[in-house]
Amino acid sequence: MRPTIYRRRQILDAQELDVSQMSVTSGFNEIDDVINDPAGSFWLKGCLASALTRDPIDVINDLSVLARLLKEWCKEQNAVAERMFNHIAFEDEIP
Repeated sequence: MRPTIYRRRQILDAQELDVSQMSVTSGFNEIDDVINDPAGSFWLKGCLASALTRDPIDVINDLSVLARLLKEWCKEQNAVAERMFNHIAFEDEIP
């Protein structure tokens, strides 16, 4: 079993390393920027905040499933919107 981020912190603490100044996102300024952006997506911020508490391998595995599912969902939503637009746009042309 892979150690979680909390377990890693315990291991670092046990090794008497100063982890008080370490950030989960240290070295990843772009993540901090997204999380701290007041105009940013709350959904994206929530996803990032949740992901940062998890094991990175689990995040990658879940991300691949999420990307596949959302890609298909978005395709379907676009197809529905296109059918609705075509129906409305060309209603006047139907005798």
